[in-house]
Amino acid sequence: MRLPKEFRVSTKDLFIRQDEVSGDIILSQRPHSWNGLFELDKLEKSPIDFMNNNDRNLALHNRDPFNGYAE
Repeated sequence: MRLPKEFRVSTKDLFIRQDEVSGDIILSQRPHSWNGLFELDKLEKSPIDFMNNNDRNLALHNRDPFNGYAE
């Protein structure tokens, strides 16, 4: 995809997502490291029941990713 000059970035990798409310397509630069995420973790503590044992010990789903796909 070619972006207009004023919107070009100096990286090859971009994240793309769609806003659920507006439907807007949002491009953002991929961070060079995970340090920002780790810093956020220091600022905010997760609720005590976040990702409890029941959440982490779910059974594996054995499903065909191509089920229903027709060429």
